[in-house]
Order: sequence, then structure tokens, then C-alpha cells
Amino acid sequence: MLQALRDEIIVKPVYEERKSIISIPQSALKFRQYDGQVYGEVISVGPKQKLGVIPGDKINWQRHEGKKITYQGQIYFVVKQRWVMAKVNLN
Repeated sequence: MLQALRDEIIVKPVYEERKSIISIPQSALKFRQYDGQVYGEVISVGPKQKLGVIPGDKINWQRHEGKKITYQGQIYFVVKQRWVMAKVNLN
């Protein structure tokens, strides 16, 4: 299992389709060409993380920040706490 170190947070990105007037092709979402907001579910938090997020929380972080990694075929991002903008309720 992945374990975050220092002040980092491991996040599983959440891509969800929303109904809107503008149609965004799936290919743009797949290759991250769509410049929308980045949401994800917290998987692990480092011991020096002071934001108060815990595994299972949904967060929004700055686009183009974070290190993309692949673990057991799943894509994750390692995000520093200073890049996190908000906790998010996606419901």
C-alpha cells in the first residue's frame, strides 16, 4: 500500500461526468487536456501534514501540481499540502 511521507498527500483522482451545456470529449479528460478543476480522494497523508484531511476526504488541488504515479495499474498523485485549495463535497 502507498504511504505518504513528510507533508505530502496521496490522492486518487476522481473524474466524473457532469451535465452541462458544453460537451467535453472523453479523450480530452483521459489525456488531461481539459483545464477544469482537479478533484481526488485522499488515500494517505504524511505525518507532517497539518491540513486536517484524512483518508477518504475529497480535495481540490492546483492544476499542474503534484507528481503523477502509477501503482498496481491505478493512477495516483502525490500532492504537497500547500497545493491543496479545499475539501470538497462532490454530492
